[in-house]
Amino acid sequence: MKTKIIIILLSITSTLLSTDRFTINKMLGRGINMGNMLEAPSEGAWGVTLDSTYFPLIKSKNFSSVRIPIRWSTEERTQATPPYTVNDQFLKRVKWAVDQALSNNLLAVINTHHYDELFEDPEGQHDRFLAIWRQVADYFKDYPDSLVFEILNEPNTNLTAQKWNTLLLEVLAIMRESNPKRIVMIGLAEWGGIGALSRLKLPENDTNTILTIHYYYPFIFTHQGAEWVGSSGPWEGTTWNGTYPEKQSVITDFEYVRKFAQEHAIPVYIGEFGAYSKADMVSRARWTSFCARLFEKYGFSWSYWEFCSGFGVYDPEAHTWRDELVDALISNDTSILSMEPYQIAIKENLLKNGDFSDGKRYWTFGAWNGSDASSSVTDSVFHVDITDAGTNIWDIQLTQDNVTLQKGSRYTFMFDAWANSERPLAAGVENTEDYAPYAPIPCALLGKQKRTFSYVFIMPQTRTDARAVFNFGCDTTGVHVDNVRLGLFDSLAIPIIHNFPESNAFNGLNLRPVFNKGKGTIRFSLSHTAKISFTMSDLKGRQLWYTTVNGNCGRNLISLPARIKPSAGVYYLRATFDGCNGKRETVVKPWLVLL
Repeated sequence: MKTKIIIILLSITSTLLSTDRFTINKMLGRGINMGNMLEAPSEGAWGVTLDSTYFPLIKSKNFSSVRIPIRWSTEERTQATPPYTVNDQFLKRVKWAVDQALSNNLLAVINTHHYDELFEDPEGQHDRFLAIWRQVADYFKDYPDSLVFEILNEPNTNLTAQKWNTLLLEVLAIMRESNPKRIVMIGLAEWGGIGALSRLKLPENDTNTILTIHYYYPFIFTHQGAEWVGSSGPWEGTTWNGTYPEKQSVITDFEYVRKFAQEHAIPVYIGEFGAYSKADMVSRARWTSFCARLFEKYGFSWSYWEFCSGFGVYDPEAHTWRDELVDALISNDTSILSMEPYQIAIKENLLKNGDFSDGKRYWTFGAWNGSDASSSVTDSVFHVDITDAGTNIWDIQLTQDNVTLQKGSRYTFMFDAWANSERPLAAGVENTEDYAPYAPIPCALLGKQKRTFSYVFIMPQTRTDARAVFNFGCDTTGVHVDNVRLGLFDSLAIPIIHNFPESNAFNGLNLRPVFNKGKGTIRFSLSHTAKISFTMSDLKGRQLWYTTVNGNCGRNLISLPARIKPSAGVYYLRATFDGCNGKRETVVKPWLVLL
């Protein structure tokens, strides 16, 4: 009987290992990182140890997978000298964790995490890194494809994007010796973020790979008060309110990811995203929910960082879930994705010559580290022509320094840009002391048509050394920039869905709301409209009044109830109606109330 069971298991394993990468990525679905456990220098050193109860708990919330970050590089776990033998007891501990995941019907991802020695000395640690993966891959070669390998977490420092492109091919070849069909995740250099995506070179002939990306923007929100980020203390109190500009910045970040994935026919796994516990819970849940639903809309799988530490969804001391975060992660409600665009504006441009009408004055342009580029201004547009793009995005830069920004003030950073052909562009606002970003646009996707990009942020501290920066490196495609603006966010910026003309709008609907002497009226005319609903809301989206009328009853004037007496300001007037073409239309008109 034992022999039959083994044969059956081998048969199942063989079948599973033929599953394609898109299917595996879909199966990974919604996941949780088992952070601060096996990635610590020794298990328990960071206050958390693996527990067999964690896996069924995670499964009970309908998560599909776990990512198990693993530090292999301590001398207690892997010899520092040839033949670089991995400690057998530690391998068994990793095996135990993987078995716990699989036995609870959770897919498992194992990686190489916190290999700081490799980041500092890529050449000196090269052979050791390959030896580690040769042993680990061979150890797990008979596991089903519900186990996924991830080559390396967040390459950084001296392991540049160029070196990473070479190294990942070498490691992948090692893995393929014992795991020819295993799904392997490939991450990005420069700490795994979107900004390095344009510099990644994927293997050409391996269709068993998944692209993995980490996302922690806006960084001053997700890492406020983080003890390991030296400048993060003043960031505490930063909120994420789910406004149009905040949501749009996340969408802008992932436009390029989605385009890249489509062009390379590769699935995407967001291996880490989360907001640290120093942020308020309402903002954390709101940001988490928006990111998770957006990833799912794009068909990305994801793994939240992390289970039960500083970002955690579970309190290991109280043995309770942090319900706000759990609900944000596992909800199927996609209403968080709804957006009502703003006509974003600033009160006064703090940048000098932002429209380049005075040529390059007040701006600094340069090409460094062997890169080669030139710039010019024609018709008040700044042009960049690139001969050698360099190896870092900051090798070619346009900057304006010495801008003063005040703590607690809300600012808007905006610019118009396009390119000779499609390419990414990194831009933002940072300080010149440690380049801490306040308004990062890490990967704006430029096309041939002019687009306006914007980022709204609250300044966490007063700085006199802030600067606007555009990074043009790593891509030889020419770029054109115009109308750069940085200033206080206009609090009366009007949220609009359509430019709403005063007449003949949307099948004959014409709205003229008036509020005089404490009485609000809506005058409207209709053409071939069966029914119309009106909603009045404040700028925070709180509904103040709602009514529905028959469009064919001849009624063209509605009065607001006496209880509705808003203060002076701007409100939404939303009209939803069935048009003559059978389509339901929703339009919004800004309603300026003057008392």
